[in-house]
Amino acid sequence: MNLPIKLVSVATTIGRAACKAAPKIMAVGGAIASVVAIVEAVNATPEAVKKLEERKENIEKIKEARETLPDYTEKQYKKEMTTQYVGIASDIFTSYGKAMAWWGISMGLFYGSIHIYDKRNKALASTLIAAVDAANADKKKVYDALGEEEADKIFNGIHEVVEEKEVTDEKGKAKTVKTKKTVASDIDKFCTIVWTERDSTWDHIPEFRDNHIIDVCNAYTRKIFGQKNEDGEYLRYPQPNMHVDMNDISREFKDPSDPAYWTQAHQLGGWDINHPDQEVRARWRDVEIPDPDNPKFFIDARIITFNIGGALCPDFVK
Repeated sequence: MNLPIKLVSVATTIGRAACKAAPKIMAVGGAIASVVAIVEAVNATPEAVKKLEERKENIEKIKEARETLPDYTEKQYKKEMTTQYVGIASDIFTSYGKAMAWWGISMGLFYGSIHIYDKRNKALASTLIAAVDAANADKKKVYDALGEEEADKIFNGIHEVVEEKEVTDEKGKAKTVKTKKTVASDIDKFCTIVWTERDSTWDHIPEFRDNHIIDVCNAYTRKIFGQKNEDGEYLRYPQPNMHVDMNDISREFKDPSDPAYWTQAHQLGGWDINHPDQEVRARWRDVEIPDPDNPKFFIDARIITFNIGGALCPDFVK
């Protein structure tokens, strides 16, 4: 590799690194500029105070002249007072000009840093939601082609496990009892909630769990899309820009102490007025999962999968 090509390669590498680190560089530059502004303001203060004292003395002399000199007109008084007040503004600007310039540079650098971060976050959010839409579309195709049981094996690692236990019967004879368990070991959690018996909202009666899920779906459907009567007419119209994300739904099932369900990804995926289904839907399946505290044992759980779409929080993508 000859020298010119090496120089171009090095310059390109440096340029890419600088572009990647631009927000941090600008933030550091803004901090340095603000420190310089403070130093300049401190250094300029004694001179500014001296000039203001001189202006104050001049104003007092003008007032005294107005009261003591018989030929001192009101016009002269207003003119000279105006000159002094303009001079005060000029003195302040002259004394603190450098400090204000550095403050301007500091604010500009901070704004530039925030603007770059904002643009990058929006781009990342757009990319993420496009990937979510594509993944959901592919997942739906798999469920349609293979059926729910086979697709669950792929996406949630659902499989049958035979558990053997040694028990003693009434006659004192030991025997082995085999029981089948439906176990989920590798659950896709992006648009799925794993509701377990450890959650405070859990009910041990399956019908009550069913009703809770249905009530949540209906409540959020009305919240996002409005409420219709039997003729399809709206009894209650949806609110403008209303959206619901997976974090909102998670609050209806999971405990706040569980951090796994309060993620930025769950804040991006959800529902809004443009959702093609025009309702919040869920399907669920009762399984057992390994106990997080003791993986040798299992706890009851319900996998709830929602029909999330590409709805985004407007603060992320506009």
